[in-house]
Amino acid sequence: MSPVISAAPGAEAEARVKEIIARCGGGQALMQSMAAYREVASRMSREAPALVKSHPNQWAALAPGTELVLGDSLGEVLAEVASRTGGDLTSVVTEYLDPDPPVLIL
Repeated sequence: MSPVISAAPGAEAEARVKEIIARCGGGQALMQSMAAYREVASRMSREAPALVKSHPNQWAALAPGTELVLGDSLGEVLAEVASRTGGDLTSVVTEYLDPDPPVLIL
């Protein structure tokens, strides 16, 4: 499946979108990257409730192709993920495992 380019009217906007897609490795690579991110984000959502109980007040991070990283600070977990991914942090999902999160009223 090829991506469909949808941008504001005009050749300049379309050229900018094509440039961004090319910098991401092309349409197929971009779609694969987005699918990998969705998978990691879904995994974090599934695992977060249990992680809050087993590792309260810690940071958790996941990236495609890596195991869960836990640590006391965001910087610590991102540094570890970067060491496992060769520095690529583009698809990392992080979560602070707060056992008493604030209530948000929207």
